[in-house]
Amino acid sequence: MRYLKKEPEARETTNDIFLKVFTKISLYNPAKSVFITWLRTLAVNTCLDKMKLSSFQFEVRSLDEDLETATVPVEDSFTAADILDMINQLPGQQSVIFNLFIVEGFSHEEIGALLGISSGNSRWYLSDAKKKLRRIFSQPPYKIK
Repeated sequence: MRYLKKEPEARETTNDIFLKVFTKISLYNPAKSVFITWLRTLAVNTCLDKMKLSSFQFEVRSLDEDLETATVPVEDSFTAADILDMINQLPGQQSVIFNLFIVEGFSHEEIGALLGISSGNSRWYLSDAKKKLRRIFSQPPYKIK
C-alpha cells in the first residue's frame, strides 16, 4: 500500500510477489543475504515494476533550491494508520522516494538507479516530501503542539 496506494492494485502485486518468491526461490543464496532482505528487495522491485507498467511518470525538477536535512517530527500518539495516511497524501514520486529512503533504507544512489533519476533528484524529492509532511502534520487531525 505504501507504493501502489490502490487496494486492488496492491493485492494483485502482493500475489505477483508471492508467485515470484515461489518460482525464483532457487535464485535465493543464503550466503549472500538473509531471506527477509531478499524478499524485501523482490517486493520493492515488483512494486516499482508495477508502477512503471502503469505509466507512472517521474517529473524531473531542478535542484536550484538548497536541500533541507531537517527531520520530520513524530508524536507518540500517532498510529501506524495515521502515518501511512500522511505518507499517502504525498504526490507519487515523493511518496515512493520517501518510502524507499526512510522506510526501506535505500541510499539516494540506489534509489536513483532503481527509478532512473539522479541521486540529486532523489534528495530533492525527499526534501520536498519532508516539507509537505510538515504541512500535513500541522493540519487537523494531526496537529502537533
